[in-house]
Amino acid sequence: RALERYQGAIAILRSVDEHGLLADALIFSGTLVHLNGDYLEAKEMVKEGLSYAREVDDPWFTAYGIYNLGHIDSLMGEYQQGYEQMQEGLALWRTLGDPHSISLGLNFLVNTQIALKRYEEAKASMRESIALCEQTKNRWGMGTAYRYLGLATLAGGQYLEAQGHFQKSLEIFGDYFEGWDIALSLAYLAEATALSGNETEAKTIYRDALRHAR
Repeated sequence: RALERYQGAIAILRSVDEHGLLADALIFSGTLVHLNGDYLEAKEMVKEGLSYAREVDDPWFTAYGIYNLGHIDSLMGEYQQGYEQMQEGLALWRTLGDPHSISLGLNFLVNTQIALKRYEEAKASMRESIALCEQTKNRWGMGTAYRYLGLATLAGGQYLEAQGHFQKSLEIFGDYFEGWDIALSLAYLAEATALSGNETEAKTIYRDALRHAR
């Protein structure tokens, strides 16, 4: 439904040559398209939106466009290129002093840092994100940050510590969130539990993750 409305908005904005609002509509709809798995189409939309953001000198959407191009590149396996672009977008958000965008940008950078074996950097990023989420009272962002901190710790081979971070993620999500976020944190907790040697408990947690996923 959101994509349909964006498509209608983009058609109208093109007809009146409104580049400032096209930057907004193209970059946000490109984000939705990439969430649906169509990375190449998403990349083209974000690129066009970014060109308009630069044309009208909109620093926030310029940062968001650069960051999202990096995120898409990383999802396509271009980790170093994605890392550099995401860091460039984060640097612009730091200049703007936008703690909410910085924290979420740091969160979604972690998988790329892990792919590049930047484990300590990833953990430092998550500690910064957690502090920013506390500042902005962003419960979802904090639960996500603890999950990613757990992933970075897990990738570094510290299984028991990783379990603690995943449990903290679930504690923060609590009864406020359900479904995907809970299923994912549970699945990672089960993985860390199995790697730490407790396969029986891991099976129980995986079953709980499956129940939430269904």
